[in-house]
Amino acid sequence: MDGSGDYQNEIVGIIGIFDGEVPYLKRGSQAKLYPGKWCIPSGHIKKGETPETAAVREFGEETGYSIADASELKKLGSFEYNVEAGKSTIKLNISLFLYMSDSKPEIRMCDEHTDSKYVSIELLSDQEKLSLVSRARGAEEFTPIDRLLIERYMPEAYRMYKSASVSRMKSTA
Repeated sequence: MDGSGDYQNEIVGIIGIFDGEVPYLKRGSQAKLYPGKWCIPSGHIKKGETPETAAVREFGEETGYSIADASELKKLGSFEYNVEAGKSTIKLNISLFLYMSDSKPEIRMCDEHTDSKYVSIELLSDQEKLSLVSRARGAEEFTPIDRLLIERYMPEAYRMYKSASVSRMKSTA
């Protein structure tokens, strides 16, 4: 996380929508940031990688699903996020991508995570519904970054998913 070695403080996150559901991973207890919290597949950009290449690599490493071509990703946005780590602040530059597929693969996690699940994109894009469901299930915890992503980007991801679904339906009719 300190920006040394092969990694930078440049991060990619991938909202994957598979048949209307988004994969979430539970961070392991050894995670430097937000252990035990739920997050979308994400990770550091290695030196020399483009954000798109890093997104494809990270998604594959963390879910076992291979995105065939980085051109299948849609950029949702970029933003800075400051993380308090002990007595210091780490500034992360985050690039967020969307990937959509009609099929829903089994998630094959790496050792960084302890659990996985799919969550409905429709639920994630509706703050009121998500809050009610989360409270009813014991308030599953998302990382602070993921709470921001849900609030700021999930409604747009849902709109894009619905638009793409309508287009696919029209082209097969």
